[in-house]
Amino acid sequence: MDSFLTQVARRIRSQHPTDTDTTLVVFNNHRSQLFLNRAFQSLSREEGSTFFLPRTTVIDDLVAQLGGLKIVRNEFLLFELYRIHEQIGGADRKYATFDEFISFGDTMLSDFGEIDRYCVDARQLFDNLHSLKAIGEWDISDPHLSPFQRRYLDFYRSLFDYYRLLRERLQSRGEAYGGMAYRHVAEHIADLAPALPYSDIYFVGFNALSECERRIIGYFTSLGTGHLLTDGDTYYYADPMQEAGLFLRRHSGQFPEVVPKDPSLFATGEKQITIVECPEAVMQCKYAGSLLAGHPEWLADPESTAVVLADEKLLIPMLNALPAATGDYKVNVSMGYAYSESNIHSLALKLLALYRRATPQGYYHADIVDLLADRLAARLAGTTIRRQQAARFLERENRIRCRAADLAPLPGFAPLAPLFPDLPPSPDQALALLRRAAAMLMDSRAVENNKKERQALGALTEILTFLERLQAEYSYIASLATLERIYIRLARHYSIDFLGQPLSGLQVLGMLETRNLDFKRVILLSANEGVLPAARSQTSLIPYELQRAFHLPTYEEKDSVYAYNFYRLIQRADEVCLLFSS
Repeated sequence: MDSFLTQVARRIRSQHPTDTDTTLVVFNNHRSQLFLNRAFQSLSREEGSTFFLPRTTVIDDLVAQLGGLKIVRNEFLLFELYRIHEQIGGADRKYATFDEFISFGDTMLSDFGEIDRYCVDARQLFDNLHSLKAIGEWDISDPHLSPFQRRYLDFYRSLFDYYRLLRERLQSRGEAYGGMAYRHVAEHIADLAPALPYSDIYFVGFNALSECERRIIGYFTSLGTGHLLTDGDTYYYADPMQEAGLFLRRHSGQFPEVVPKDPSLFATGEKQITIVECPEAVMQCKYAGSLLAGHPEWLADPESTAVVLADEKLLIPMLNALPAATGDYKVNVSMGYAYSESNIHSLALKLLALYRRATPQGYYHADIVDLLADRLAARLAGTTIRRQQAARFLERENRIRCRAADLAPLPGFAPLAPLFPDLPPSPDQALALLRRAAAMLMDSRAVENNKKERQALGALTEILTFLERLQAEYSYIASLATLERIYIRLARHYSIDFLGQPLSGLQVLGMLETRNLDFKRVILLSANEGVLPAARSQTSLIPYELQRAFHLPTYEEKDSVYAYNFYRLIQRADEVCLLFSS
């Protein structure tokens, strides 16, 4: 049975036998590009002929190319939004400091992105939101509202001003956030599209289309040069109660090509589906490893097997549970190793905690012990300072707080002394100290033999550079608590890529990386409620009723996306093992 991407390659090849190089294939993720190129290479060997590959890209890059706007990172947007917050809120504003504003600003930026991706009339939406809050919370006919109640309603009345001012400031600099860039392209697609030098554009693998995507793709399909090819099955398309087919049914009127063809892959052919209950999350990894070890024929054909982690926190346990090489089998990991799991990140957090709790009387004893007992700090010190050894020293000195000079007698402290300034550092000084720690690690070759930690050290340097740029431009990091919080936020977004060949070996993937790919055997971990699909959480200022009224995505649409990804993953598989933790 041909995989979905092989079917796409055959179709493009048959419709463009001599001009494949003038076509563009647009995906929703980068990984599909590699697998489509491999499908074309197989076709070339099958035909015994050579031809040019089509151009491939992802929808985000296409939007950036068409719109010509620079996409700004969320951290910069957060600082810009706080500048607007100071302007609108005045001296008695809620969230008076930047640290208080961070979570709220995150929510606002997320809502602005959704509003633009779905081309919602922002003024009308925020007017309705203000009215809803006013009616739902208090009797607005009562003239005697408290100052708190007035500020509460004034805030919701001003949400449109936040949205408008942020867009105006970004537009004046040729910048945008993601949703704003999509909306700009969707609203001006007729003017922007002629710049593309392609005879045909194939949008492959899209399921849940935002309104901007629908308009962009719809423009090309209306000209006859665009094609929306989505993998689906009549099993979940034809059943109106099957949530996995929600978006296929929704878009079938405008894009007839998304309608799946009979026969159903679920109705034809046999599937062996095994469901395994594990008492703990990590036991799923142990079981998956033993399952692979017990089937050497799977390891002899590893490209046909996928280990899919619905909970990506199981990556390291899963890698540790993989069977030892019984032959020449390889492993390809599509997910990066989280920087936040590295020893470098742990050391940075301990330094930030040390500085944040420092006073003119010295550093807090527990923070000193934590830092001196760190494994990387021990390498810098040239000796292992045991936690008990450091704790006993402070206890013997009867110290709750210690200055750097007080710690000088402690064996191994001297190399670490540059990281202990005499007075509590400012946020700018803390950044300089973290950079000094990174330089000391590099000079000492403490991570020379650990590729993972060397990459993590590079990530730390990038984060520090970014924080220094933010501070130079906005100067909103006024406390070490704020610095620590923003650092942790940035650290969550960094990962360390594994080196490997994406097209060969046993595939270890996250759920999103499986889009458009097909495997004969699938081992899916964490098939638990709350993971697949993710637990429902309200992280929006816009209540459910208004989301529905303005056609913004709700948890129902998000559940449908999870359902589609799950059914599409197993529809061509012969063997499926679903593991869950009880």
